[in-house]
Amino acid sequence: MKGIAQKGLAALAWLFVLGVLVQFFLAGLGLPQLGGEGMDAHKDFGYSALHFTPTLLIPLAFFAKASRALIVLTFILTVVSAIQPIWAFPIQQGEFDASFHVLGAAVILVMSYEIARMATDLVRSTTA
Repeated sequence: MKGIAQKGLAALAWLFVLGVLVQFFLAGLGLPQLGGEGMDAHKDFGYSALHFTPTLLIPLAFFAKASRALIVLTFILTVVSAIQPIWAFPIQQGEFDASFHVLGAAVILVMSYEIARMATDLVRSTTA
């Protein structure tokens, strides 16, 4: 069970990293300043594929017997991912606070990459 949870954690973490990269791409495609037609694809993909995915990482990390650092990082990623859409609302009014949406995305990318790397190391250390 532990080995399956470790592999599942690593796989889901890397899929989440890929999803975050797709989100950056969709945001760029939607920018009106670059000829885009809006942020609908960015919003829809974020809500449907990414918003709650980190919550699945937490139980997987527990079942995988991950380190405390990995479990804490998955929890923090879950919190930041939950807050991320809230920071997007001021974008429609052009407020300064909307810059936190972009900063939050960068933090999510770095954290999710680190989680995926740590989860992969966990799988490798178990199989070695």
